[in-house]
Amino acid sequence: MGFNQYPPRLSLIREGIRATHFLKGDSEKVLSKRQTIRLWTCHCAPVAQSHNYPSPLLPLPQAAGIMKREKKSAFTLAEVLITLGIIGVVAAMTMPSLITNYQKKETLSKLKKIYSIFSQVVKQAELNEGESGYWDFTLSSKDFYTKYLKQYLNVANEYIDKPLPKDMDYYTLNGGINNPAGGHEAVANPKVFLNDGTFFTMLGPLGNSYSIVVNLNGYSHPNRWGRDIFAFSIVQGKGFVPYGLYTGLVSPDTGEVIGSFGDSMSRDEITGTGNSRACNKEKDGIWCAALIMFDGWEIKDDYPW
Repeated sequence: MGFNQYPPRLSLIREGIRATHFLKGDSEKVLSKRQTIRLWTCHCAPVAQSHNYPSPLLPLPQAAGIMKREKKSAFTLAEVLITLGIIGVVAAMTMPSLITNYQKKETLSKLKKIYSIFSQVVKQAELNEGESGYWDFTLSSKDFYTKYLKQYLNVANEYIDKPLPKDMDYYTLNGGINNPAGGHEAVANPKVFLNDGTFFTMLGPLGNSYSIVVNLNGYSHPNRWGRDIFAFSIVQGKGFVPYGLYTGLVSPDTGEVIGSFGDSMSRDEITGTGNSRACNKEKDGIWCAALIMFDGWEIKDDYPW
């Protein structure tokens, strides 16, 4: 006996109970023979594969609604909060160190750059004006800057014989203020902004030298000696050197040479407590450029950062 185009009507019940389907014939009469199938433990249900043939048993767990829901594991709120707390503690412990290391590297990069710029400026000036040993170190800082330096620098703005738009307070390592750039103290001295944002002021003449005080980031903070403010000198016959080497200020009261550690650099001298310019937290910190250079252009762990 064949089967017509009508698919079987299915009555699906749970596992372990018999399901019966009736196949209709051409005469629309119910067949006398009832075919019975049993749903097996695989949770299968009969599905018509074609119009003319009974279907095989196929897995339909969702349709039967008999599969047990799997239990999915997840973090509890308490576990998430504890994890976030641990991450926060670790971040709080490591971030300051990471920020400090980044700032030190940035400072070294800028300091090396400005040292290279002025060293090249002096060499270029020597090509046109002769060796620095024969330069005129009796000129005012304004005239010295104009004659020997200005044409070789990429100048953005300069303030000569006039104050800055606003003063800069330069803080020392021991908490004081040493402000050679402020308009109220150095109106006649050149105060110059370079194209890269570096600012410097020029002081002198100071015997056989002029001082160049560099602020690596202009008006931006911290404006502190040894952090973003460093001192150098242009010394007759010696070129561009860290402040304190070969020369210093002579006290009008005692005749003592202030700010000089002699003709060679000694770390104990640069970091000691015998001179107010020393690079330690009890002093001004004006010799900190010399310390960094002495240490091979490194900011070491004992540096008064």
